[in-house]
Amino acid sequence: MMTLRVLILALFASMSLNAQDYEYRVMINSGDNLVMKAGTTEWISLKMGVEIDFGDKIKVIKAGYLVLINSNGTHKEMKDPGEFEIVQTAINEKAITGKYLDYVVSKMSPEEQDINRKNYASVTGATERGINDIIIYMQSTSPVFNSEIILRWTSIGEGVIYKISMKNMFDEMIGEFETGDNYLKVDLGEDTFNQFKLISVQITADEKLKSQKYGIQKIEEGELGVYNDEHNELKASLQDDSPMSELIMAEFYEQHKLLLDASTSYEKAMAYSPNIEYFQQAYREYLMRNGWSDKIN
Repeated sequence: MMTLRVLILALFASMSLNAQDYEYRVMINSGDNLVMKAGTTEWISLKMGVEIDFGDKIKVIKAGYLVLINSNGTHKEMKDPGEFEIVQTAINEKAITGKYLDYVVSKMSPEEQDINRKNYASVTGATERGINDIIIYMQSTSPVFNSEIILRWTSIGEGVIYKISMKNMFDEMIGEFETGDNYLKVDLGEDTFNQFKLISVQITADEKLKSQKYGIQKIEEGELGVYNDEHNELKASLQDDSPMSELIMAEFYEQHKLLLDASTSYEKAMAYSPNIEYFQQAYREYLMRNGWSDKIN
């Protein structure tokens, strides 16, 4: 069976040839989905990187998932079972989503993954960390734009209960949580947190195992500055409750140094499609780029 890495290499090789001579290419294929080429009557298996032209028919199986990308920056996300005919698009300029979709695809190339791993190895090799340290996957002080965040940290092992303490700038407790998972969803828009622009967070597993204190700094819409309009336009152009939408938004946030928002978007993409390796691998690559971890759990 071809590995995801080999399939990605095949996708990049195929994308470099005759980029304008096809309607779409297969970016992600999960399940035994099929294609019937225009003018034929035979259903054949879909593979990553395969060209899809207008007039071709796609059959998405039950629980299947498919993402097709176009050189103009558009993409089709197909998750409902059934048969669909590909119609010709008429887009004369690159969609805003294409700018970030290009980065998503390029960062998953084998060459970029090799660079990513070497950089991560050099960072972790030069950093002394205790074997039981708890590291939250965020900056020491993280600006955050969205109210909903998902915190993730290094797992100490099975059966561990983590205590998450959140305090205001005067070191007064404003929120406490306990979980057996190594992640937690928090809504900063709730009354408990909404009045505070700066919140510290620390995680402990017992009296000896704890993280350092991290800061969460909330920013308002106007504070995005020149990126505010682009953010709104990008959000408006994407589907809600879509893993690909979250992947594209994660790229936007990462480029603009909103890494806690980026992490949350990766978490959502992975949660929407937990059985699709592409989203898990994209999240791992992101964690390594920022020197946090080479694994999710």
